[in-house]
Amino acid sequence: MGIFAIPELVDCDDECLVVEMSIVSPPYLIDFGKAYLDHPPDYPSDAMAHWRQNGIELFGDNWPTVLTVLASLRQYGIYYMDAKPANICFASEDGGGSAP
Repeated sequence: MGIFAIPELVDCDDECLVVEMSIVSPPYLIDFGKAYLDHPPDYPSDAMAHWRQNGIELFGDNWPTVLTVLASLRQYGIYYMDAKPANICFASEDGGGSAP
């Protein structure tokens, strides 16, 4: 599977509602805005089937690796639901540039 970089929290300001994260390079996993903690989301089975089909279309041969990454996150109680190439980037996709 390889190791995916995950940005680290650098600083935050609760009053301004701002977070500063480290910059990562591919392969990386970013954007935890649609992640659920401790409990999976309560999506209907047809929505999950659509999510899986969309993942297959977006990632092709990399989809099994994406599923492995998501399963690894679930071991920590993180249910990551925003699997798309902009958020889960493989090293070969952009030649090693930094995440936006």
